[in-house]
Amino acid sequence: MKEEKLMKLGVITDEVTQDFKEALEFAREYGLDCVELRSVWEKGPFDYEMDDVLKIKALSDEYNIPVVAISSPFFKCEYSEENIRVHNEKFARLVSFAKILGAKQIRCFDFFKNPDVTREMIIKAYEKAYALCEEAKITILIESEPSTNTRSCKDAAELVRKMNKPFFKVLSDPGNNVYANDELP
Repeated sequence: MKEEKLMKLGVITDEVTQDFKEALEFAREYGLDCVELRSVWEKGPFDYEMDDVLKIKALSDEYNIPVVAISSPFFKCEYSEENIRVHNEKFARLVSFAKILGAKQIRCFDFFKNPDVTREMIIKAYEKAYALCEEAKITILIESEPSTNTRSCKDAAELVRKMNKPFFKVLSDPGNNVYANDELP
């Protein structure tokens, strides 16, 4: 009987190369179990075309290395009604791409740091994206990032508790906490 790993190891592909096939070769060479997709072939997730997604899926299947998450720039922008509208339109495509790829998570943010943006405003801005993810059984991962309203793990935990939804979780990047200045990693 094959032993199930407690933790799977992976890499964000563009931290290796913009060439997705080369990133998969790297993952295979180092015995990694999965990859997270950000930019490939000089395109970010909001700019992928269906042909890109189908090519990514074919290569992922060929190498038997799954894409477990899409690292998106969702809400890594100034808070405004226009940005919310545009990002929500783009997010709907990301959810359809995630379904094709078999990715069960999408990395997101909660707007560039602004003391006038409240947790309630952030939660309201996420309503459409959350509904899409809940229906698709895809989890939104809020990354703690010093340039955003969720600067630290503490901030992320507070937002997730306030959101109180099963498909809305924290993605903690301890390296980012070094720059948050209000929390030790």
